[in-house]
Amino acid sequence: MVKKSFYLLVFFFCFHFFCFSQQINPLQIIDDLYYQQTKGPIKDIQGNFTISGPLKGAGGTVNINVFAKGKIFFRLPNRFRIEQTEMIPDVPTEFYVIKIKDGTYVWYYNEYASMPFRKEIDSHQHSIMLPYGIEIQPQDRYLKYTYIGEETVEDADCFVIGVVNTQDPDLILTTIWVDKQLKVPRQLTTKRVIEKKKEKGTVEIKKVFQKINQLEDGRWFPEEITIYEDGELSLIIKYTSLSINQGLSDDLFEGEVKLPDEFMGE
Repeated sequence: MVKKSFYLLVFFFCFHFFCFSQQINPLQIIDDLYYQQTKGPIKDIQGNFTISGPLKGAGGTVNINVFAKGKIFFRLPNRFRIEQTEMIPDVPTEFYVIKIKDGTYVWYYNEYASMPFRKEIDSHQHSIMLPYGIEIQPQDRYLKYTYIGEETVEDADCFVIGVVNTQDPDLILTTIWVDKQLKVPRQLTTKRVIEKKKEKGTVEIKKVFQKINQLEDGRWFPEEITIYEDGELSLIIKYTSLSINQGLSDDLFEGEVKLPDEFMGE
C-alpha cells in the first residue's frame, strides 16, 4: 500500500510538471525580455561604459584594472558604434579607437586619421557589450528554445530556458535564467566546442547580469555584466548614463566616411 501510494505521488508530480511546462512558452519569455511585448522593442541604446579585468601583480595577487572606457551606441537590428579609449596598465599612453558595425562590415578608426585604418566582414556574433536579448543577428532564426524549469538567482525567481542553434554544431547549449518579475536575464552560460592547440575541446562562458536598474520608461535593465571563462573571471562591463529609444541617427553607424573633428580623440 505504501509503495502504491509512493508511485501514485511520483506519477502525480511528473504529470503536473509536464502539464505546467507545456503551458509555458519559452520563446514568449525570451520575446518579452525587458517588457518588449508591452512597452515595445528597445530600438536603440546609448551610454557610457568601462571594461575592467583581472591582472596578476607581484606575489600572485590579482587586481581588477580598468583597461577601456568610452561610449556605446546601438540600433536595431545589429548596428554598433563604440568610441573607446584603451589603457595599458603601467603605461602612460592611451589609445583612442572608434569601431563601427554597419550590419555588413566592421570599420576601425583611430585618432590619427579620419578615414578607417581597417575593415573586415561582420561575423554577426552577438556582442559582449550588450546583455542577452537586445540585438538581432541573422543566425537567430535557427535558435530553438526549451523550458527547463525554475531556479533562484541572487534571490530572484527565474525561468530557466535552454537554447540550441540547429545550424551551429559547435554550440552545445546555452542556458538563460530570466527574472520572472523584472523580465531581465540574470545569468547565462554557454558551452561550445573550440580548438585548443589543434585539438577539440570545450569552453564554458558564464555571464552574470547585475545592478538591475529601472530606466526612464519603467522597464528594467542590467547595468553590469561579469564574464567568466571556465570559472575564471575574465571581464567586467559597467554602464552609466544609459538611455534608450532616442532615435539615433543613421550617420552614427556609417562606415567609410570622413569623421567630423569632434569625434577624433577626446
